[in-house]
Amino acid sequence: MPTAKLYAPKNGLAKVIGGADDLTAVMLASRAEARVRGVSDQLRPHVLAASDRLIGLASQSDAEVKANRRQIGELALAICEVAGAAGLDAIGDVARGIRAMTESWAQTGIWHSEGFKLHVDALTLLDADPDRSAASSAGLLLRLRHMRAWLGVAD
Repeated sequence: MPTAKLYAPKNGLAKVIGGADDLTAVMLASRAEARVRGVSDQLRPHVLAASDRLIGLASQSDAEVKANRRQIGELALAICEVAGAAGLDAIGDVARGIRAMTESWAQTGIWHSEGFKLHVDALTLLDADPDRSAASSAGLLLRLRHMRAWLGVAD
């Protein structure tokens, strides 16, 4: 019966990482989270101001919204990219939905104006009370997500 041989390749990174004084992944993640919490207070006014601008642009007539579609989509994307770090997850989710609506329109040529207006109304509601609990916003966000799926708008 043949004997099995075990091979242990040399760890080429052993000299670079893995020492006793190295930071662990958990330590690095906790430090990064602490830094994000530190900038949260600085991001919050920026997100709320951008949300106000988006509401202003998106509340115009259908013709003006169509003319500003690209700008609306870019502003919505900018909001949803940083809203979570500012502790405004619900505003970020609605902005993500607005972005999805504008992208769908660009790709399919189909404009769902009533669905878009519902997203703007939701953003207006959340912008008026940014400290609303996640639980109270969850139902609203779920309904918007279901509506987008029903309309065929990909998130």
